[in-house]
Amino acid sequence: MIKTNSLNSNLIKNDQLIKDVINCLNKSKEKICIVLNSKNKVSGIFTNGDIRRLSIKKKNLETKVSRLYKKKFTFLREKSSKEEAKKIFLRKNDIRYIPVLKKNNTLKGIYVREHILKDKEYENEVLILAGGIGKRLHTLTDFFPKPMINVGTRPLLESILYSLKSSGFKNINISVNYLQEKIKDYFGNGESLKLRINYFSEKKRLGTAGPLFFLKKKKLTKSILVLNGDIYTSLRKEDLLSYHHKNKNDFTICCHSYIHKIPYGVVELSKTSKILINEKPKIKYLVNSGIYCLEPKILKYLANNKYQDMNDFINYLKKRKKKIGFFNVHENLYDIGDYNKLIEARESE
Repeated sequence: MIKTNSLNSNLIKNDQLIKDVINCLNKSKEKICIVLNSKNKVSGIFTNGDIRRLSIKKKNLETKVSRLYKKKFTFLREKSSKEEAKKIFLRKNDIRYIPVLKKNNTLKGIYVREHILKDKEYENEVLILAGGIGKRLHTLTDFFPKPMINVGTRPLLESILYSLKSSGFKNINISVNYLQEKIKDYFGNGESLKLRINYFSEKKRLGTAGPLFFLKKKKLTKSILVLNGDIYTSLRKEDLLSYHHKNKNDFTICCHSYIHKIPYGVVELSKTSKILINEKPKIKYLVNSGIYCLEPKILKYLANNKYQDMNDFINYLKKRKKKIGFFNVHENLYDIGDYNKLIEARESE
């Protein structure tokens, strides 16, 4: 159990704002916020999933925590045992944290699913798309494929693999093309990372959906995770898998908010021809994050060994009436597509 004195960054007052909760979750190792009242008693909790649901409903970030936090949550008393926590985690797959409360409802600590149910391993296959050239990062990508550019102390692709390993995903497939030997020589078969790495060599560029063709041959039965090899994020992939299964989706797209600031005053005309000027407005979009979860049965709709973009494939699935879901990512996410994004990712380390 993690004791209260190690959870200071996870505590939040009920008169703070939703944006404070998001900052708390982004900065804390444990993705839970414990809501305290004025007497430091536990009132409720916020988790990643709660924030995703609020984001989908477009709740105002300036809203006070007291209006939106989860008041009904699973908890244990301080005299309870680790075995009781284990039983709850085994019974309820959607619970990652269990707060432990003292008799007066102040916090003693929390049980964490990964600490109680250790070494969980998923049999699902993961496909990492690492065949791109990275033209906007030329000079760097003249000698290395984009996923092998350092972010922090190691190549981006290595960070992605460590993240997958810590989440229990060990069956890794990497689709390679440009300077592919740099990737193969560095990671080999994955044994040094305690992973099972298989490579798909694209003889011609296949786009972001085309490499799924290689998995089509495997006749898989479990859900597949697909990640762009240039995405740097702290998203827990097991949360995506759980959401995908819970909603019984055929295809789940990870999305995140993107804010575009127009650097001019925007002129608008009302119905009465009255002129309104909106000074440098910000427009918020929900954009594709380049991370997906899908059912193997839909691979039959994929063209064989031909170039195909993921967005085109998704639109085709929609026409076939397949169930498409959206998983909102509020964790830090950087698309290492140009120098500005690369600098942002490096500064976040």
